[in-house]
Amino acid sequence: ADNMAKEFTNLGGSIILSTSLKKIGLTNSKVTSIEYENKCMEVEGIVSTIPLDNLIPLFSPNAPEEVAKSISKLQYRALILIYLIIKKPRLFQESFIFYPEKKFVFNRSSEQKAFSEECVEADITVLCAEISCDPTDEIFTASDEKVFDYALTSLEKTGFLKREDIKGFFTKRAKKVYPVYSKGFKTHLNNLLEYLDNIDNLLTIGRQGLFNYNNIDHCIDMALSAARQISEKKDKKAWLIERQRFYKYVII
Repeated sequence: ADNMAKEFTNLGGSIILSTSLKKIGLTNSKVTSIEYENKCMEVEGIVSTIPLDNLIPLFSPNAPEEVAKSISKLQYRALILIYLIIKKPRLFQESFIFYPEKKFVFNRSSEQKAFSEECVEADITVLCAEISCDPTDEIFTASDEKVFDYALTSLEKTGFLKREDIKGFFTKRAKKVYPVYSKGFKTHLNNLLEYLDNIDNLLTIGRQGLFNYNNIDHCIDMALSAARQISEKKDKKAWLIERQRFYKYVII
């Protein structure tokens, strides 16, 4: 990601971080501007990875009733990543280990050094445990200490560590990580996408932008497709055909 950002800025682009859109201007079915932090910028088009239920209210606070209803029906699972600093050089050789059993409160763990020895100092290691939950669950807004206590028993059950091995911990949290494919979700998703497809110069992509359960390599593939769509000046019909390919990704 850092290398992508560097190349982007080298080509003359600018990246504005730690801000959020307030409004998207729309004229005759085309995006014309964006507003953020009391600033307004004219645009030729938008490629968005914003969750659909957050995107539509930015330019249509009074969306049609059917669209508004569908917005409220999309559900996500949230994710808590708890990182544990361990007083050992390594715990295991695998990149990821999955835990489908109910006795574990997390569903996956990973060790940073499995990706690169340069991630962590030589005499310690870092373990990440992933706890999925609903955004409204009490654990999602609990303190780091409570999340640690919640996960500790499961962590010790793995056999890789004990409480006394842990030097420190911290968490990262995100509300809309896993799209929930509940019964009837496609009807609501199609309502939103059909509404957005009427905007000529808007492309929505990514896991949240298409409510599509995919991985980072798939997201990069979507981005490359979006880039070709823009650079080759293809019409929206060509994009709708290309988008069908995204729903055939295989998660390995």
